[in-house]
Amino acid sequence: MTRRLFVFGLLALILTAVESAFLGAMGLTEVGLSLALGVLLLVATRATDIEGAAVAALVGYGWDVFSGAPMGLSVGPAVGVFVLARMLSQAVEVKGGLEIAILGFVGAFLHGLACLGLLFISGSMGELLFWPALRGLMSHSLAAAVVVVPVFAFTRWLDRLLGEDRNESEAWLS
Repeated sequence: MTRRLFVFGLLALILTAVESAFLGAMGLTEVGLSLALGVLLLVATRATDIEGAAVAALVGYGWDVFSGAPMGLSVGPAVGVFVLARMLSQAVEVKGGLEIAILGFVGAFLHGLACLGLLFISGSMGELLFWPALRGLMSHSLAAAVVVVPVFAFTRWLDRLLGEDRNESEAWLS
């Protein structure tokens, strides 16, 4: 396990815990910001496939632990968001704030849609609850698109502190 894998996994868990505590204290338990999504997107653009998938699974598990969702619900969708972001970052250069915001919106929307679909298929969520939750997913995705840009910038700054700033995945092996 590399040093960066540990640092970014820990950062994602801390961000998820802070987000959960902050929103819970404000009484906004139905709203999510997905602060750890910024870490996940940086890992998708910089890490190797195995390391990135491990961090993505840790992010998904953290979302489950701190949100009170059923355990394991977010792990698969988080890894799916990592894979999608990884493929897009290899096809298109993702550096600016607008690209990160769009990727954050799409990632949060697809993650939420996958989680809602899994809950619906498993019978844990009735049809009457599915449609309002689907409408709330749009506001959640917009909020994620706004907060993902500064979190991504902070995580990129932290990545520079940990080592050379290279776009190649070999930088993660040091």
